[in-house]
Amino acid sequence: MTIEQLLDSFDDLMDEAFTLPFSTKKVIDAAGAREIIDDLRLNIPQEVRQAKAIVSDKNDIIGKAKAEAERIIRDAETKAKQLVSREEVLKQAKAQSDEIIENAHLKSRDIKKAAAEYAESALKNADDILQQTMLAQREIYRKIEEQLSLAVTGNKEISKRSDELMVQNINTLRKTRQGLRSAGK
Repeated sequence: MTIEQLLDSFDDLMDEAFTLPFSTKKVIDAAGAREIIDDLRLNIPQEVRQAKAIVSDKNDIIGKAKAEAERIIRDAETKAKQLVSREEVLKQAKAQSDEIIENAHLKSRDIKKAAAEYAESALKNADDILQQTMLAQREIYRKIEEQLSLAVTGNKEISKRSDELMVQNINTLRKTRQGLRSAGK
């Protein structure tokens, strides 16, 4: 399940909770809430693994770029050596080999630059995923704390109302007892 689905499950758990008498407060199933929180913890590492895969892809791209640059340089050097072997075109071969090597260096720099930009973008995306995950987890904890606080407040209100009703009942009993005593005299 995704983090969003788990949050929806937590909302459903809150909706299905038992409502306390004389109150709008609810009692939630602690085991169900704990299970959803455990599932959330299991899903967070999955997103971390995705970030690691992005970093690994970056390393593969850079490695391939370096290998391609080295191959281009070797090809250029090979072509340059073949051209140099002919004495009558030595100057032309040298110029061509220099141009090929320069082009290879330029292409190598372009490939390295593109790979570095991709890696930076991938790392930023991974960081964004981690930040979103942390924000979602903080929101879950905030909602849990809020619900627990509401439940405690509800229990205090119920206890206070019970105390008030008990005092009223005692006062009513005293008045009734006084009334009975007065009637008995």
